[in-house]
Amino acid sequence: MAGKIRITEKFKTIQGEGPLLGRPSYFIRVWGCNLHCSWCDSKHSWEFGMKEAKLETVDSLVEDILRLYDETNIRNIVFTGGEPMLFKDKIAEVIGKVNDSLPGILIPMNFTIESNGEIIPENDEFFMSNVLFSLSPKAPSADAGSTFNVNTTQEWVERGPAFYLKFVLDKEEDKEFIESVSGPVVKELVFVMPEGLTTQEVLSKSDAVVEYCISKGFTFTPREHINIWNDEKKK
Repeated sequence: MAGKIRITEKFKTIQGEGPLLGRPSYFIRVWGCNLHCSWCDSKHSWEFGMKEAKLETVDSLVEDILRLYDETNIRNIVFTGGEPMLFKDKIAEVIGKVNDSLPGILIPMNFTIESNGEIIPENDEFFMSNVLFSLSPKAPSADAGSTFNVNTTQEWVERGPAFYLKFVLDKEEDKEFIESVSGPVVKELVFVMPEGLTTQEVLSKSDAVVEYCISKGFTFTPREHINIWNDEKKK
């Protein structure tokens, strides 16, 4: 697997969550995860689907992204999963090569890396102005075996590249976790969304999450990909 990334799927869509909500994006979903959330909406990226996943080289992904830049108006690449940071060195190489291929461009290709935050970059390979981490620490209700805590957040603040926090709120017990873990960052960087795998589930829980965000000063984020496409796998 040297020099390769195991990819479950790639597709054009909009970003459905967080500060880039609605932004046309190209999702690259890796296969494999270090956590196993009970309510995961993309289990095909770690629990099954390995046989369908493809090993792609760094250079083939770079070519794919550059072709996308030339042929479409999409300017946001989202590495998601699974857990992209299992392939952090290769993903950093992809981003570096794309940036080297587009020098002096006024509107660069931007990159979002959606991660559970458990794997922190060890050096400055992701310290680039067009890279943003979307960190989604897993609350107790996820039953994921997560070790993320407030010290992890502080370590991201001190060592990590640009990021924001995005939480799934499912049960009352998750609130204490969200408030503790988000302590070291400004509230404007904290996004909270309802748990749900279908449009009906998400909408039925949204009112309560909105009220929680109002009370704490966090930002509510819908899950527009679910609201629009319900439980279709590739959205």
